[in-house]
Amino acid sequence: MRLKKGFHLIELLVVLLVLGILVSFAIPVFRNFKDKIYDKEAQSNLVLLRSAQENYRIEMNQYIACDNTSDCNRELGLDLPPADAGWNYSVTIGTDDTTVPPTPTFCGQALKGAYAWHVRHNLSRAYDCDCGAANCTTRCLEAGDSANCTEPE
Repeated sequence: MRLKKGFHLIELLVVLLVLGILVSFAIPVFRNFKDKIYDKEAQSNLVLLRSAQENYRIEMNQYIACDNTSDCNRELGLDLPPADAGWNYSVTIGTDDTTVPPTPTFCGQALKGAYAWHVRHNLSRAYDCDCGAANCTTRCLEAGDSANCTEPE
């Protein structure tokens, strides 16, 4: 009797089916991992933007606004990746009139499609909250990060 060499068609189909199932689990995990990396990039760049704003305030006694990433890079001497490479960074400035004397404030923003991260003058970390809302401090406290929820020393 002659021995057959090779695989039957059904064996190959079963192997392909198993591989397809494994790949279907791997793709969402990879996408989620990639999104988390992009979020960490935006958060770390916002902390860098905040530090640059604080340095600018020490030298000029005010914060500076910038409308887009290239303005922020130029005005603050940063090297953030260009907006077409991912996130677009901007800064709005304001004044806190509840203090005497009024205190300058700023809110840095990173936008990428529907995703947004913000950092404010009184928060040392980036959060997914709106610049003008008080919920940034609330989210900071909810995250158990009370040491980073107030004006740094």
